[in-house]
Amino acid sequence: QQNDRPSDMDIKGGIVFVIHKKHGKIITETPFFLSLTEEIQRRALARGYHVTILQYYGGDDIGDFIKRILEIHALGVLLLATELDSDDLEVYQQIGLPIVLIDSNFMDKKLDAVTINNIDAVYEIVSYAKQCGHREIGFLKSKVENNNFYERYLGFQAALDRMALPFYPEYVFEVGVSSDYAYIDMKQILEEKRKLPTVLIAGNDMLAIGALRALKEAGMKVPEDISMIGFDDMPVSRMMDPPLTSIRIYNDLIGECAINRLIQKIETGGTGHFTTRVGCDLMIRDSVKTIQQL
Repeated sequence: QQNDRPSDMDIKGGIVFVIHKKHGKIITETPFFLSLTEEIQRRALARGYHVTILQYYGGDDIGDFIKRILEIHALGVLLLATELDSDDLEVYQQIGLPIVLIDSNFMDKKLDAVTINNIDAVYEIVSYAKQCGHREIGFLKSKVENNNFYERYLGFQAALDRMALPFYPEYVFEVGVSSDYAYIDMKQILEEKRKLPTVLIAGNDMLAIGALRALKEAGMKVPEDISMIGFDDMPVSRMMDPPLTSIRIYNDLIGECAINRLIQKIETGGTGHFTTRVGCDLMIRDSVKTIQQL
């Protein structure tokens, strides 16, 4: 069996994969980021490029970090933009190398990007909730915003409008971005005796996991008393009690699309830019109850 790993003689050059941790509250050692990194390395090597991974931590001197990138003499940059703001991108654009953003895009920047199709995914969630008879649909927001969370909440509102379902502002709850902080905040919400919807859609699985813990401690049963839907389909979500209905993201496709686009820009010097939105699938499990409408 032939080894498809290129020899040193076949290597065309290097790519830098920058993981920009502005605060590190969203980019953590989760399966999404780990498998994305592995896929990028594998795909790049198969195309004849080696990958150097550099991590920027908020508070570091960004000028020194950019110097480190330039010292590598790479041909292009993949930039994990999960925690980036639009203003943060300007320093990377000044490098003068082809750049492809991953996991976020910015309307005011003419840059290539590969992102999750959040809007369509949340539409599928709301559609499923409606099919199950739910009309009082709530949303669990993260207190720490990024483009993904913003798009998911935007998609939630748009889906309700499209399906002629009511939007209840009182059913939108803000919680901390980690499962521990989501648990603490959800516990406070329950102690305040706030009215709850029949189903809660969480901005990601970590929020859902924290909220589920608080609900259980309060004596509420899922899905009998309240249904829950997550986003990201983390492995731990499948082992929850009950297993969590969630949106599956295809990390391999995100990595493949990002590498292919960057290499295309490196090898052809092509102009123009576009955003690739990778589709998701709803994984239906046991955390959503079917209810009868009167």
